[in-house]
Amino acid sequence: MKLSRKTIYPYFMFSITFLLGFSLSAQTFALEPTLCYDAKFSEVRSLSEFPSKMPPGLVALTEGISDRNGSFNSFDVGAGPRKRFSFAAISQDCILIAIEYGGRAYGISLWYFIADGSKWQQSQKLRYWDDEPPQTLKEFLVGAQNSFGAMYQHGWGLPKNDVESIKWYRKAAGQENDLPSK
Repeated sequence: MKLSRKTIYPYFMFSITFLLGFSLSAQTFALEPTLCYDAKFSEVRSLSEFPSKMPPGLVALTEGISDRNGSFNSFDVGAGPRKRFSFAAISQDCILIAIEYGGRAYGISLWYFIADGSKWQQSQKLRYWDDEPPQTLKEFLVGAQNSFGAMYQHGWGLPKNDVESIKWYRKAAGQENDLPSK
């Protein structure tokens, strides 16, 4: 059978339509961080400071990683953990946690968990910032709020929503003014 543009085109269009429809429907089920907006957070600076009863996804996320300022292999070769706990903020309905990842794709990623009745829902891994881990709760929250603003602005894992984006950016900007300059 000879393949021509005429015979391939319908299959190509079906594939594009299927993939586009699948990616759009996947965004519909995004976990929105609305419960984190007005939450009163407590800071967590060490894995040992987490409450004894943690969501299963958070337990799995923190298993086998180095604690803050602990040994850490930031390269692609050699032994040692390639993930390190960086910082967390906990409220009654929302947990934000930053994990440092080593290797070629070094960076700090933000994860969030939202209370849903008696269970917790876990977000996907979000890119946080690339330079250095946060040192204070306020610095951590400003970075997280900017991340949520960017997610809504660009539709990264959340539905694209300019109103929500501006709301998160303004919240971060209001706190950013209180941060000491570096």
